[in-house]
Amino acid sequence: MPLKTQTFDALAESRKWRERVSRKIAKMTPAQELAYFNRRRGVAASGRKMLTRAA
Repeated sequence: MPLKTQTFDALAESRKWRERVSRKIAKMTPAQELAYFNRRRGVAASGRKMLTRAA
């Protein structure tokens, strides 16, 4: 009996992620969107790059 192996579809996962993020962003105000993306990029409210510690 052949073994079933689960394959990872990176394109499908990427599409799901983009759809989740776009639904989340659609509910935000422009100021909230800017703050969200700045946090994702690691930029503080003052505009300075935040230092992140490696885990």
